[in-house]
Amino acid sequence: MSLLKEEKLSQINWFLWCGICLLVALLSITAWSIALKPDIDKGTLCEVGVLHKTTVVLFDKTGGFSANQKRTLTKAVEAEVGELKTGERLTVFEVDDTEYKGLSKPVFDSCRPKSEAEANALIENPKMIAKQFNNDFMGRLRLILTELKGKGDATNSPLIESLSDIAILYNIDKNLKIKRLIIVSDLLQHTADFSAYNNTLRTVEPEKLSLLPDLFGVDVQVYWLLRDKKEQKIQNEDLLPWWEKVFEATAVKNLSVAKVR
Repeated sequence: MSLLKEEKLSQINWFLWCGICLLVALLSITAWSIALKPDIDKGTLCEVGVLHKTTVVLFDKTGGFSANQKRTLTKAVEAEVGELKTGERLTVFEVDDTEYKGLSKPVFDSCRPKSEAEANALIENPKMIAKQFNNDFMGRLRLILTELKGKGDATNSPLIESLSDIAILYNIDKNLKIKRLIIVSDLLQHTADFSAYNNTLRTVEPEKLSLLPDLFGVDVQVYWLLRDKKEQKIQNEDLLPWWEKVFEATAVKNLSVAKVR
């Protein structure tokens, strides 16, 4: 065999071995990535067995929503989702006096999945990732927003009770931690014990409320739904200052209030 043929054969063998080594490396990386892939709950899209920072949204549907309020709230909630990191949790409750003491069961509870841009092409299907984010997460959330009724038909509005329920639930479950609490409400508390409609709120110091929740260290964003007619007069008095005292007594970290007409 000539030296030229031997050199060509040697080059072929070298490229062959390089190809085999590269293939083995890729297979090893893929197998390792699959082995390290976290166990995900199919219902919530959350990683099993880890602490989840959670953004909680509380919808007070007892007074209903105007068309403009629905549009504004949809944009606001979508903006909140944009602030979520992959794997962080979003849970939506409603004020409801038929469950617990004033809180509904979660109407939405899911961790933010990866976007298509975050998919690992070696072990994941980017199109499936995109579908999971757009349909299973954002699609279900937008459906809740579109179903907000124009007029509420509730006889009670146990807002303080629902906040207390939230504090208790997240204190019990050690795998959950509230990072941010978003309250969508007209703040017109109305129960037999405390009611803004008969001004009993004004006679009660927040520190003396038996159901005052412990929201220590939580950022709170209130979207204050403004009403008209009789309810407008109640809201224009000292309702918001009273609620500011309530949140101060619960030791929230930061409080922001946005009026929604």
